[in-house]
Amino acid sequence: MQTPDFQKIIDGLTVEQKVGQMFMGNICGGETVDFARRNFEKYHFGALQFSGVFERFVRGGNYMPCGVCRNYPLDEVANFIFRVKQAGKTLTGLPVIMAGDQEGGTRL
Repeated sequence: MQTPDFQKIIDGLTVEQKVGQMFMGNICGGETVDFARRNFEKYHFGALQFSGVFERFVRGGNYMPCGVCRNYPLDEVANFIFRVKQAGKTLTGLPVIMAGDQEGGTRL
């Protein structure tokens, strides 16, 4: 497997894309890959952070009136994360950093 030439990829980005790569967007359980893709296209984020409700997305529960928090099997969550990362990478050729907003830690 050939290693990408990241400097060449970065040199090919616009100033707006380079600035966007320094920012981290937010995504929450229940949102779609298309939602993430639109945000990558519009804001050029280099990273995404799962909001505090992402734990509920993985572990279950429903404390939001919109019903966005549902329990999904971990293989579906892994597939979702993979597809979100691929959506971002497809636009720039650069990997997407993923983070989680979990101040309370995980509660098993």
